[in-house]
Amino acid sequence: MNILDFIPVGKNNAITGKELQNITGLDGRSVKKQIANARIKGSVICASLNGDGGGYFIPSCPSEATEYVHTEQCRINSAKEALKAAEIYVSDGDSI
Repeated sequence: MNILDFIPVGKNNAITGKELQNITGLDGRSVKKQIANARIKGSVICASLNGDGGGYFIPSCPSEATEYVHTEQCRINSAKEALKAAEIYVSDGDSI
């Protein structure tokens, strides 16, 4: 099964993870893993978190991917900030 066969083109056509589960018969974890693997292999699959119009989609143009790129960059930066204390703890041994 190729998850790309079930993900629509265009942000306005985004499909939720739950819808992908229903269509593919996969559980949520498997859907996410299939999407992650497709991304690793070079597929551009965006995710929008907007309430009623949220879900997964293949961008129809670069500008549709802009929000996704920005969101992911913010998540990466936030994760880096959250790791700082643990990195200091590890580098200092057992003193904090």
